[in-house]
Amino acid sequence: MFEHNVTSWISLSLMFCILIFALGSLARVGVLTGGKGIGWQFIRYTVLALTLPIVALLSINGKIDSQATATLIGTALGYVFGQANTSKPCADKTNPP
Repeated sequence: MFEHNVTSWISLSLMFCILIFALGSLARVGVLTGGKGIGWQFIRYTVLALTLPIVALLSINGKIDSQATATLIGTALGYVFGQANTSKPCADKTNPP
């Protein structure tokens, strides 16, 4: 009984985090305030902030197993940190002008 109560509280907390991240993302983009747009950093933040609590929620409630949890977390982190920043050109240090 105690374990079920803890799981319920953790699930509720994670759902609240997802809601807060989603509303924070909308406010940051400017949907609520009339802003300009988004960039890669915002997309990375949003993917990480929304994916990880959802994966944790599914894992805690037994909807996905530990291997799927590790795969999804690894995939999210790989996407977030594996994207090149295309807004700044890379300097080629091997062939200086």
